[in-house]
Amino acid sequence: MITEEVIEKTVMEIMRLATTDLPTDVEQSIRKYREQESGAARAQMDAIIINFEMARESSTVMCQDSGFPIFFIKMGHKFKLPETSLNTIIEKATTKATKEVPLRPNTVDMIKGGNPGDNSGNYAPIINFELIEGDYLEIGYFPKGGGSENMSSLGMLKPGQGIKGVKEHILKTVINAHSGQPCNPIVVSAAVGGGADIALKIAKKNLLYRKMGERHPNPEIAKMEEELLQAVNEIGYGPMGVGGKTTALELFLEFGVRHPASLPCGVVIQCWANRRGIARLYNDGKVEYLSHKVKKPMFATH
Repeated sequence: MITEEVIEKTVMEIMRLATTDLPTDVEQSIRKYREQESGAARAQMDAIIINFEMARESSTVMCQDSGFPIFFIKMGHKFKLPETSLNTIIEKATTKATKEVPLRPNTVDMIKGGNPGDNSGNYAPIINFELIEGDYLEIGYFPKGGGSENMSSLGMLKPGQGIKGVKEHILKTVINAHSGQPCNPIVVSAAVGGGADIALKIAKKNLLYRKMGERHPNPEIAKMEEELLQAVNEIGYGPMGVGGKTTALELFLEFGVRHPASLPCGVVIQCWANRRGIARLYNDGKVEYLSHKVKKPMFATH
């Protein structure tokens, strides 16, 4: 059976990976789009590449804003948990990783004032649970930066606006994210869901689980993704807002069912790094890293 220590160290490891090392698909996307830029836009792409290469080599964070701690958990019905609650283990791992990676403390208490200094607090870290079939526990870490989150939006559209209204809201959101505020080139994820909270949650899950260049399995939605990505890049904001061909690296869509009287459309913006870390733990003690190629984990005991 997986021990509390193995879970804790694995959580710390994916937090380190997410903030210090780009997944291969993100790196490949950045290098590909760099080739179509010139002048100031290419200089910005070059700076981004130098940034993530230095972060990887030194195992230090790619950005001083190491993100608000958000977790998405998939728990198999046959996975055997230790006696300590999973919430407690993740909270403990978060405070430890903050000090040992290290990460910037990003949880501010507006009532008491101040920052606890360890990314803990009321509703922090955010932990989302999903029960699934299987004998494993999958932990996804999604650190959300403040600059890109400030550019995200929720549109409570009228049902009559339909897909046309959804497209317009997505483009309006990107247009409002001008002057390089979200650290372009961005990754855009938009979702329609059964409520305001669900739409935004689905959009964030897309950013965690879908890879760059991966199109939606529904051909109609996949076509919309391609058309909207092209439209976003035609806006011309370019890398860091200096102008250019690459305003966005990728655009994901998802459509959940909605209430007959409402059409919530959540649009979540990510910076160029699209940070994520995912690991899967099995009952036999095996730990598999899904987001990164890991030869020797820095924190994990396995």
